[in-house]
Amino acid sequence: MPTKRLPRKLVQKLRHYAKQGILGTTTLGQMKNADHRINPEKPPAITGFMGFRVREMNVSRSFPKTKLIIKRVHSNDAKTVLAKIKRAVTKHNTKFRNEKTYSILSPIAYPLHGELIAMAKTTAPSIEEIVGDKSDSAAQTPRGKEFIKKLIVKHGVSQEQFQAAARKAVQRTGIHNANMLFLGYQKEKFIFMPLVDLF
Repeated sequence: MPTKRLPRKLVQKLRHYAKQGILGTTTLGQMKNADHRINPEKPPAITGFMGFRVREMNVSRSFPKTKLIIKRVHSNDAKTVLAKIKRAVTKHNTKFRNEKTYSILSPIAYPLHGELIAMAKTTAPSIEEIVGDKSDSAAQTPRGKEFIKKLIVKHGVSQEQFQAAARKAVQRTGIHNANMLFLGYQKEKFIFMPLVDLF
């Protein structure tokens, strides 16, 4: 998802296709579902439901090093959604510039047209996938558990340290656990990045 830049030519093509209506509901519905919460082998044709709005588009023929995600946001204006998220990150980073335990990065994503956003695929888990959710027993995922387990072994940090940093990041930004990715640990800081979503 939003951790790597996409080739400029690819973004230009996608914006053209989106404006022409080529990336409509029918086309998206035929793509592989990229949401880890839903069975990826059975994506419905309708892409407006939670868990089915994230699709993987195969562009390997023209862009062999790129794994592409197309997402329908909870709004008709993807550009506004992305701008709001980036403003929230900038505001947080200005106010808490001296925070020593974590950093928050802005997502790298590209508004296409209407509610569509393009971004590179990532396997980074959300905070919720690691810490779980009291109201959803399935929120904590195997990849979340494995991700934090490897990080603890590699960097010598604790689950408690991660949870404390994650709690501060979520409370200060108002971004839900499920919409905040955990990218890793660098320079003695936990690195977070919001997903492209306002809910």
